[in-house]
Amino acid sequence: MFCVHTHPVKIRFVAPFFSSATLFVFLAHVSVIIFGFLIAYFSHGLWLKESFYREQPIVSYRDQYFLKLMGTNSTSGKPFELKYSSFEQINLINNDVLRYPDIRVRHEDINGDGITDQFLLSATFPVVEEEQVQRVEGIFMFSYMLRNRVRLNVEAPVLLSHTGGVAGRELFVSGSLSLSLANALPVLPSVRTTRDPLFPTNRTLSSSEVTMTSLVDKVAARNDTFLLEPAVSTWNVAMVGCNPKCNFVIRLKVKIPNQKVWYVPTFIEVAKFSWIQILATWVFLYFFVLPFIHFILDHQIIQSVVKHPLKKFHRD
Repeated sequence: MFCVHTHPVKIRFVAPFFSSATLFVFLAHVSVIIFGFLIAYFSHGLWLKESFYREQPIVSYRDQYFLKLMGTNSTSGKPFELKYSSFEQINLINNDVLRYPDIRVRHEDINGDGITDQFLLSATFPVVEEEQVQRVEGIFMFSYMLRNRVRLNVEAPVLLSHTGGVAGRELFVSGSLSLSLANALPVLPSVRTTRDPLFPTNRTLSSSEVTMTSLVDKVAARNDTFLLEPAVSTWNVAMVGCNPKCNFVIRLKVKIPNQKVWYVPTFIEVAKFSWIQILATWVFLYFFVLPFIHFILDHQIIQSVVKHPLKKFHRD
């Protein structure tokens, strides 16, 4: 014989509203809903508190800096300091140890997408042969902008600190600019900016505010800090007989890669992520609960009235 048509037979199990069968089915479905939520909740990660995405920031050099050279005078044996900053207030405070460097900056767009991929900075300090530079400290100021999920436009101070075992004439540092966050950034319609600039121009700075220690401490106290990672450096030793043109050169290469930006998700994103977890848990539980319900009712372990459509058909 050839099968020309098939149709499933639907058997109904009915029971009074206030009966053990109704109570059993009701409690089975409610248990799946409650235990599904509890499993998703106590397995951790139900409420998405932090998330991240990747974005290449727009970085620009602000032409602001503060540099400090330290070492020993080979003739007198006394320590010395040389300082210079683009901020006139700092120069006035350190007028007795000022030394004017030659600053050069070049930015490069390697992949041609209109966003700067790296900066090449150099600062050349004129020194005399007796000034043996052994330590370099500095701060270079950049602007850092994010435009996608998080809207951010803040100043990005890059700290520089290196000590040479011997006197040197050149320091080269290379690294990738990395955004480090103490807390994830909120998603806001407004642009988040720097509220307290490192070098404010609307007030007079005291001498204690412009020391390298206080400036570094101020940068470290912020929620968003910027690091060169991994920082690779070379220290070229001083050569004898450089008079009358001796220089100490600081060269810095700052690469701008894609950043991993941590942010606080919005309610819609949290709800979507949580709903998927709860739904997946329900499906998993129903995979075991539904066969159990069918077994109990099919074998009439809990009594109910079976309505079979074929019996009605034969009776008619």
